[in-house]
Amino acid sequence: MNNDKIESKIAEKAYFYFIERGYKHGYDVEDWARAEKEIMLEIESHKKKKTASRTTGKRTTSSSKRSSNTKSTKSKSTAKGRTRAKSK
Repeated sequence: MNNDKIESKIAEKAYFYFIERGYKHGYDVEDWARAEKEIMLEIESHKKKKTASRTTGKRTTSSSKRSSNTKSTKSKSTAKGRTRAKSK
């Protein structure tokens, strides 16, 4: 992730804190610091997961989501002896 994208995410999160507080001014530095800390922790966490999945050979989250969204199927014999998949 490039620096512009990171800064944009921090700004968005800091603005969310401003809104959450009811648009009360005077906390911009605190909001920015809190948002920056959270975004950087998210980035580090993502990097660690990515590194761990490479070393253990596990699939990434997006691959896992795809496979868990797939419906289970059972084979059922047809009258002609062929099998076909039947959705649960």
